[in-house]
Amino acid sequence: MIIATDQKTSEKTTLKKKVLVLGHDVRFVLPIVRSLGRRGIITDLAWCPAKSPATHSRYIRHLHEIALPELEDDSWIGDLRELIQTHRYDLVIPAAESFVFFLQLHRTAFEEFGSVCLMNDAVFQTAFDKMKSWDLAHSLNIPVPDSEICRNVEELDRFLQSATYPLILKPDCSVNPDTPSSKNYVMTARCAQDARKIFRNISSNGSSIHLQTLVSGIGVGLEFLANEGELLAVHQHKRLHETSGHGSTYRKSVAVSSELYQATEKIIKELNYTGVGMAEFRVDDDTGQWWFLELNARFWGSLPLAVASGADFPLYLYELLVEGRTTFNVNYHPAVRCRNLRNDLRWTGHWLRQYFNSQAVVSAQQSGWNVNSISFTQCALDWLRLLTFQDHQDVFAWDDLSPSLWEARQISGSLKRKIIPGKKSTTSSISRKTFSMVNE
Repeated sequence: MIIATDQKTSEKTTLKKKVLVLGHDVRFVLPIVRSLGRRGIITDLAWCPAKSPATHSRYIRHLHEIALPELEDDSWIGDLRELIQTHRYDLVIPAAESFVFFLQLHRTAFEEFGSVCLMNDAVFQTAFDKMKSWDLAHSLNIPVPDSEICRNVEELDRFLQSATYPLILKPDCSVNPDTPSSKNYVMTARCAQDARKIFRNISSNGSSIHLQTLVSGIGVGLEFLANEGELLAVHQHKRLHETSGHGSTYRKSVAVSSELYQATEKIIKELNYTGVGMAEFRVDDDTGQWWFLELNARFWGSLPLAVASGADFPLYLYELLVEGRTTFNVNYHPAVRCRNLRNDLRWTGHWLRQYFNSQAVVSAQQSGWNVNSISFTQCALDWLRLLTFQDHQDVFAWDDLSPSLWEARQISGSLKRKIIPGKKSTTSSISRKTFSMVNE
């Protein structure tokens, strides 16, 4: 927007800043565009299916339709370069793990712009390789679960001779370059037969598999903004409704642990990290033990919770990279809770099946939907909080209602298809080149 004064007076003009967000997941996209849009920053969106609830936000100016990244077709590079050159964006934010991955693979095509969020090679190589993350943490004397790498069935069989269960199986990278619309999820095996079956499924794309001892406790994330290895802003959350492979669907803000802060600080300093990210831990509240699990060099799934509690990381990132600000006074509110309504309904469905039928746990573990154990009373109280408006939601916002109305429509359609056998979707199926709208 350009505002010009009368030519008889001075020729002053005021130019609004512009940001391009690349993403499809409402947990990432909505808090970014809302945070920046509320401050008058123009936000455009690309690489997002038109039917995603995120596209209905009032804070999005344009939804650009350009080719999606593919490993064997680099036409998307020219499309994205042309888009950036035409609109002269002040900042380009990849808001999905696969998009971060592809931009890093082709960083030489985008470095000249200076506006694209890119990380140094040490961060990329470490964060996108789970074993390298484990090795780095171990070298810094940070507690980590016991872990082994398996590249073939023979190595797997040798390991399983002395393995204990449950056993965590992790692909070396969550991103599958051959099919970027899908994700390589963490799975859990209860026995050797489970482990072999999961190994075959995960390693079918040539990925190495990390076998990790299951440690006790619940997932905890320490989110941060860093500049050249220095932590500038932090926020910590704890998972309340957790899955074995698809993250959390309901979480709360907690006070920052000095031990987890120091562990994250060591890693960030070692990598000379600049940008946003999350260090993932597992913490056993009963014993006080904790373990570092992995490093996510991107915005994270619980970003709406951080923003709702007062830690506005999208704005912090913009102020750091565009305005050069390096001092942030973060006083977020602990005990704030936030849920992804669509996925938490799915979590509750899995919890109910596993609560009343122990056999359901087996298939749930193999699909990554084994859920954490809570009492029936606690589950009911968690949902009661929603009905009494005590919690925040990933999609709902009073000043931006359209995305939540669209999400409600999609949830209703999903429930109808489950209740009425053979019920067809009212919307067309998404093509292979369009990313899934199920926010896992």
